[in-house]
Amino acid sequence: MSPRLTSRSSRTSALRTRAAVLAAGFGMSAVLGAGVAVAADTTSVGTSASASASVSGVASAVEAQAAAQAKAAKTAAAAKAKAAAAKKAAAKKAAAKAAAKKKAAAKAAAKKAAAKAAAKKKAAAKAAAKKAAAKAAAKKKAAAKAAAKKAAAKAAAKKKAAAKAAAKKAAAKAAAKKKAAAKAAAKRAASWVHPVRKYTLSAKFAQAGGMWQSTHSGQDFAVNSGTDVVAAHGGTVVKAGPNGAGDGPAYGNAIVIRHGNGTYSQYAHLSRIDVRVGQVVRTGQHIARSGNTGNSSGPHLHFEIRRTADYGSAIDPVAFLRAKGLSL
Repeated sequence: MSPRLTSRSSRTSALRTRAAVLAAGFGMSAVLGAGVAVAADTTSVGTSASASASVSGVASAVEAQAAAQAKAAKTAAAAKAKAAAAKKAAAKKAAAKAAAKKKAAAKAAAKKAAAKAAAKKKAAAKAAAKKAAAKAAAKKKAAAKAAAKKAAAKAAAKKKAAAKAAAKKAAAKAAAKKKAAAKAAAKRAASWVHPVRKYTLSAKFAQAGGMWQSTHSGQDFAVNSGTDVVAAHGGTVVKAGPNGAGDGPAYGNAIVIRHGNGTYSQYAHLSRIDVRVGQVVRTGQHIARSGNTGNSSGPHLHFEIRRTADYGSAIDPVAFLRAKGLSL
């Protein structure tokens, strides 16, 4: 009995070892190995025939299980490899995507930086152009202002020179006119003089009053009796004597002198006559003495300017003498 038991034990140990090896080779757990060992021990308690059959069945089962486990392990390894490859591909894809994104971001950043730089450059160029334009405009404005100022100064100088020349011309003209007037006045003054000196104008030409038949026919020069009377202008004595030298007793002693251009002068109310008819006298020559003869209210010289030698042709003697340049 003992030897057979020993044989069963050796067979069981071999099965255990094989099962353990198979379990280790195909990744079986220690628990499974122990279960097989317990089953083998249990079976060894049976009959020898059923033990041999059981061992054969267990071996087949173990082999099948090992094969299944190997297949499962192989499938798991393939799946793991596939998963790893998929993961690697996904990682590669993600890396490529990240790289593309990074590249796109870098490109966008570069584009943005370039646009910013271009905008900055454009703004700087625009600002420079604006500054240059403003500077040019200011320069142009200053030049225009300077030119206008220069033109204004030139125009003002020209105007001033023209005004000065005009003033000089006007002054020269006025001086010439004044000189000519003075010359003419001097000439006229030399031609005509006052009939008496140091006088006072009294009764005027055309003055109305009871002392005259109509109006006063001459200008009275109030002077003391005996005052020197001169010829107002050169000419020829045409009347001289009392009774107004033929013009009526109202004139008293009188003289009439004929001058050129149909002009005559009369001197009346004389106290003395010192010329004769036909005598030629010069301007300013003594001809008589003033008095108070005839229709007179006091000593004075009655002076007339006539168009003829006779009474009734008298004109204003003061206006006439002033026209000749005399002041009365």
